[in-house]
Amino acid sequence: MIEPLPGLPRPEFTLIHIESSPEVPPYIARELLEAGIPGGLIGYEYRPLAEAVFLDGIRGSGLVAVATSGLLGRICVDVATGEIVHIPKVESTAVTHVNGELDLFTRCVSGVIDRFPFYGEDDGEEKFEGVADAIRDIIAAVDGTALVHNGFWDGLCEDVESQSCWVSDNPAPPDFDPRVLSDPGCPLWYDPRSTLPVARVRAALRELCRMGTGDRPECVQWVHGEINGERLNANS
Repeated sequence: MIEPLPGLPRPEFTLIHIESSPEVPPYIARELLEAGIPGGLIGYEYRPLAEAVFLDGIRGSGLVAVATSGLLGRICVDVATGEIVHIPKVESTAVTHVNGELDLFTRCVSGVIDRFPFYGEDDGEEKFEGVADAIRDIIAAVDGTALVHNGFWDGLCEDVESQSCWVSDNPAPPDFDPRVLSDPGCPLWYDPRSTLPVARVRAALRELCRMGTGDRPECVQWVHGEINGERLNANS
């Protein structure tokens, strides 16, 4: 039998001070080192790089990538304007506004983390909408330009509102904690009840690729969770 798990630590806002590659303009490198950038958000939408990198040929003067966003995306500083932007991958020239400047981005991250956890175990659809609206209010109060349609912050709020975060559920979990990493920033580990044998993971990936719809694979059971991988029923 699995003993009850201790409560997971809530994400905490931190600032980190990062070095920059030689190609990064000195004034941006100095700001990143002295003022710093957020040490994380929640989940994988924002993970700071160990070193800021200059990306030439985008928006004329180029961008400075300071963090990853999802699998391939980057959060960047626009060299010409200081604006914080998102690109879907390093090679892309498709740029989406995030915040007017680094300080505003930092304050938005801090405000969102302060609002976490977003849900309670018994929350319903109306609660999800209310939480998303509260997060929108937090972001808009800091930076009125941040909630651009289909942008970085708009996407986060849409995820919160739709309660689209699910984590796998193992009906026969292991009788030990295999320590499967969920969020390296805190760090957090998946509840053992959400860990799956490798064969089941492979089957789920095959089903996901075969169906091509983006829907959750039906060969795996799911429960509601937070965007950092935590189960809503973590304490039950």
